[in-house]
Amino acid sequence: MARGKSSDDKPKVKITKESLREALVLFTYVKPYRGKLIWALVFIALSAFTTSLFPLFLGKMIDAASPGAGAGAVAGGMSPTFGLDLKNIHWSVNTTLLLIFLQLTIQTVFSFMRIYLLTEVGERSLAGMRKDVYSKLLTMPMHFFSEKRVGELSNRISSDLSQIQDAISFTLAEFLRGIFTLIIGLVFIFLISSKLALVMLSVVPIIAVLAVVFGKKIRKMAKRAQDQLAESGTIVQETFQGITVVKAFTGEFYEVGRYIKSIYAVVDTAIANARYRGGFVSFMIFSVFGTIAFVMWYGVNLIQSGQLTIGSLTMFVIFSMFVGGTFAGFADMFSQLQKTLGATQSVREILRGESEDIKLEQTNVEPQNKINGVVQLENVAFSY
Repeated sequence: MARGKSSDDKPKVKITKESLREALVLFTYVKPYRGKLIWALVFIALSAFTTSLFPLFLGKMIDAASPGAGAGAVAGGMSPTFGLDLKNIHWSVNTTLLLIFLQLTIQTVFSFMRIYLLTEVGERSLAGMRKDVYSKLLTMPMHFFSEKRVGELSNRISSDLSQIQDAISFTLAEFLRGIFTLIIGLVFIFLISSKLALVMLSVVPIIAVLAVVFGKKIRKMAKRAQDQLAESGTIVQETFQGITVVKAFTGEFYEVGRYIKSIYAVVDTAIANARYRGGFVSFMIFSVFGTIAFVMWYGVNLIQSGQLTIGSLTMFVIFSMFVGGTFAGFADMFSQLQKTLGATQSVREILRGESEDIKLEQTNVEPQNKINGVVQLENVAFSY
């Protein structure tokens, strides 16, 4: 009998030129709304830029409140010119507070517009895609439905298309926003202190590589546990479906033993996965907090030598968190992209399939050929 699978276990596809080219074909459904999509991309860039202003203003507020404000490093440790002369601007506490609230107000508008526009584009595009996929399925020949299960076809319309919608409405936005945030964050941390930036970037890649290795192993073991759990569910389904056979041949003992064996296999895999997961969490806690402590130690030394201010160090830490969070998010986005490519391939297989020549458009019927729905029975008799 067929073995069950987790409903959340979507197939992943390698990211190649061919798979990306096939996925881009589905963007023809987005083409009618390309104007709104372009505006959404503009708002994504503006939202990322305005977000980056928050640590800048916060750092200047701290510098303004620090003893000897204005007598420290040039423009709070930054290059004196970054689009405007930061050194000659009066960064008072009240001014920076007003700038922060202005920045937050503008950012909320940009965030609202990008979410609204991308959601509208995704929903409208998906509606057209659903219509075409459903129409295509209805025109498929009967042998197609004999070869495919109903659950699989329903999954194409619901799960796969929803995955594509999430890619348009959410994953695309987060990926582009992450790119903008990464670029802006790296520019700012190098402008604040190139020495501190090089120290941080010399440590972060090592942690990132080890995290990827750990994460890949944990995902494999988690998938194995899911498959084993689905196997135990299949045993239950098979047993209850054939309960008359089980009872007729007194197979209760055998079925219980088979189920217990599958359950303990799940337990063993889950415990082994817990060891890796516990080691991974412990490693990440030590690495992240150790890196923060080391960077702060080096930054404090720069403050003592007059090369950096307290506000600049605050800016650096927040921008570093932005960069680190973006790197961490890219791993999940990469996984989502693989799932989306798998979903697009499944949908494309349906749209490319050979269908019957059936007209789904409504046609005009001549009045004399219309059915009025009037039924008249004459001389009808019944006997028992």
